[in-house]
Amino acid sequence: MSSETEDIQTLTRRNEIIRREVSRIRQFIDALQSLVAALDGSLAAEDIMPRLSTSLEHALNCIDAKNASLLVLEEDSQELVFVLTHGDMPSEQLLWRRIPKTKGVAGWVVKHQEATIINDVQADERFYPEFDTEYNFTTESI
Repeated sequence: MSSETEDIQTLTRRNEIIRREVSRIRQFIDALQSLVAALDGSLAAEDIMPRLSTSLEHALNCIDAKNASLLVLEEDSQELVFVLTHGDMPSEQLLWRRIPKTKGVAGWVVKHQEATIINDVQADERFYPEFDTEYNFTTESI
C-alpha cells in the first residue's frame, strides 16, 4: 500500500471520528438549550412539577443518562422525598418514598451544600443501597 493511500485512510478515519464528536456536541448543545428553555420564565404553582419534570428529562439528555430522580428536603420531617423520577424504574415505586437527610449521597449533598459526581456508587461509602436492594435495581453512578 502506498504512503498516499495510507494517509487518505488515516484522514478518512480521523474525519469520521471528528464527525461523530461534532454530532455528540450538537446533541449536548441542543439538550442544554432545551434545559435552559424549560427553566426560563416565571412559574405558576401548578406549573412547577411539569417544569421540573421537563428540566430533569433535559438534564438526562445533557449527560446522556438513562435514569434520574429529584429529591426534596421536607423541612418538617427533615427527610429527603423522591418527588420526580425518570427512567427504568417505575415512578410509582419511588415517588414520595423518604430517606433520612443523613443517609446516602443525597444526604451528603444536603449536609455539605455541594454537588458531587460518583461514577461507581457501589464502591462509595456514602451510597444508600436500600432501594436498590428492595427493587432489585443497580445504581451505577450519581
